[in-house]
Amino acid sequence: MRSILVTVLFAGVAGAQVAQPSLTPFPLEIKRTPSSFSKKDGDELKKEFVRLTRKVSLVPDNASLDSALAELKRQDCEREDECLKQLAQKGSTLYALFADVEFTLTGQVVATGRVIRDDGKLMGAPAKVSMVKGKDAFKDMAKVALVRLLDELKVASLPPYRPVEKAPDVPVVVAPPVEKHPDLVPPPLPPAEVKHTEVRSHAKERLGGWIVAGVGAAAVVAGLVVVETSTSTLTAGLNSRAAVDAAGNQQRVGVGVMIAGGVVAAGGLVWSLLHKDEVVTTAIVPQADGAALVVGGRF
Repeated sequence: MRSILVTVLFAGVAGAQVAQPSLTPFPLEIKRTPSSFSKKDGDELKKEFVRLTRKVSLVPDNASLDSALAELKRQDCEREDECLKQLAQKGSTLYALFADVEFTLTGQVVATGRVIRDDGKLMGAPAKVSMVKGKDAFKDMAKVALVRLLDELKVASLPPYRPVEKAPDVPVVVAPPVEKHPDLVPPPLPPAEVKHTEVRSHAKERLGGWIVAGVGAAAVVAGLVVVETSTSTLTAGLNSRAAVDAAGNQQRVGVGVMIAGGVVAAGGLVWSLLHKDEVVTTAIVPQADGAALVVGGRF
């Protein structure tokens, strides 16, 4: 029963612990000191500074600290934030700390410092603590000043994690409203082309022409017969003047009949040829602004 209670108590204590920030301290800078302050006192004060820093933050072990300082290869962290930024990165911590302590001519112990994040951001304003030394040893008063300095820098309450950077607001581009138009009715399709072909027959006129041509041809034949007959009569010889005149008149009549028949036959033939069948084609062709009537054919 007691073991269970102890386990529960330890679990409660562990759950109540607050995550500490990770921090790499640069070696404490000790400036002006009293004449009684020895080198041994300085080494002990530097170790005490690391121990005090570990009480309020997660500091790498001594081997990791030495390795980070060796890789840093810089001694300008007192004035350059870039130096502390690189120190935090070399120590694999979120923050780096610089602090110094000195004994002033007025008999005061002064400690100053600042904290830089691994991205180069200064965490708050640099802090400064001043205390009157009095009769106490400088080493002891320096320890008290460093404790207060860490408190002024609020090392224990630094965020243990990097805050999530808010993305910059992107302006929202609102598209202009689409203007709606009433549905347009497409124009009707134009009607197809309409054709009409008509054959006009002139058979009766052609038949009449051929009849007239036949009559004319018959008259030519008749006139030819009369001419041949009268020519034979004149050739045979006539004994009287009256017979010769009669044969001559007959010949002239035959020639006249031939000429007249030829004219009639030619007229009938022309009449028949002129009266051929007519092929007439009419079409209505749609146009953009109406329609057109096209007439064509063979006459």
